[in-house]
Amino acid sequence: MRLEVVRRSVASGKNKNRHRYLKFVTCTWKHEWTTEPEPDMKKFKKMWNEARSVLVEKMEVEGGTDVIETKRTERVTDGVTEYRHHIHTHSLWCAPYVPLALLQSSMTDAGIGRHEYTVLKEDEYDSGHTKQAVWVAIDYLAKYLTKCQGTKRQVFGELRKWKEHMSKDKCRLCIKTTAQMEKEEHCKCSLDS
Repeated sequence: MRLEVVRRSVASGKNKNRHRYLKFVTCTWKHEWTTEPEPDMKKFKKMWNEARSVLVEKMEVEGGTDVIETKRTERVTDGVTEYRHHIHTHSLWCAPYVPLALLQSSMTDAGIGRHEYTVLKEDEYDSGHTKQAVWVAIDYLAKYLTKCQGTKRQVFGELRKWKEHMSKDKCRLCIKTTAQMEKEEHCKCSLDS
C-alpha cells in the first residue's frame, strides 16, 4: 500500500521523500476522574474521527490504520469509587515529513494533548546488520495489535480500498467492514432475493 501511495505522489509531482517512511503516531487526550466504570467509547470514536480529519487535512496524511487503547485507574474517595480512563490511539500512517511547528499546531487544532510522531526508518541491530523499514513498522504494529486484545482497529484513507479485493459473489452494499467480509455473513438486502 505505502509504495503505491508513493508512486502516485511521485506521478502527481509531490516530493517522494516526504512519504518515504511510514509514521507511527500516538495521540493522547486529557483524562479526568469519573464515577463511570466504563469509558464512553462511542463519544471518543466520534471525537477521534473529527480530530483525525483535521490532522489528515493539515498534515496531508494519505491513509493509515488506528488502534484505540484504554487503560483504567481506580481510586476510592469518601467511599465512592472513581475511575480515570486513559484513552489513546496508536496509529500507523502513510504520512509525509512534517516540520515540528506544523505538527504541533495541527495536533493543538485537533484537540490532542501529548503526541508522538515517529518515523519508522531502517534500524541497525546485531553488529552492523540492518532491519528494513517495513520490518520496523511490522514490529511496532504487531506489538500494539497483540497488546490491545478486543480492541477495534480503524482503517482510513487509501487503505479503505479493501472492497476492491472482495470476491464478486459478496454484496458490496451490505458488507461495510473487513470483519463482516471475513465472517462471510449472508446479505439481507434486495440483491440477495
